[in-house]
Amino acid sequence: MSGGEKNAITGRIVRAKTEVETAERELEAALHTIEVLPREQKRGVSELVTDAFQKLRDVREQLAVLEAELTKLDEP
Repeated sequence: MSGGEKNAITGRIVRAKTEVETAERELEAALHTIEVLPREQKRGVSELVTDAFQKLRDVREQLAVLEAELTKLDEP
């Protein structure tokens, strides 16, 4: 893999991490909004938000694996 390709992948990882962080902040705000909903609405929405948080955690872990793989490629 060339240096340019590694840089491109690294750039994509950085952008993805930024998007994940933005999504986490937005979900956090949504959770605070949910707190004022009536109980019957709260349950369904809370499950959706919880699932979204889990997906974000999974993506963050996958990104960490990709970064580790890129680091290994740079090692002699």
